[in-house]
Amino acid sequence: MSMHVPAALRRLVRQRANFSCEYCRIHEDDTLLPHEPDHIIALKHRGETTESNFAWA
Repeated sequence: MSMHVPAALRRLVRQRANFSCEYCRIHEDDTLLPHEPDHIIALKHRGETTESNFAWA
C-alpha cells in the first residue's frame, strides 16, 4: 500500500536522521537515489504514519 507522506513529516524524519539512512548510516549525498521515509511497522500490520514509526532510508 502506498500513501502520501506530508512534507512537514518528511522533513522532520529527514532532519532527525541527519540526512543519513537510519539502517546503514550512508549519507544521502553519497547515494544515486534519494532517501525516503520508510514505515518501520508496515501499514498492513497496523503501523501508523507518525514520526516514531518512520525511518529515513
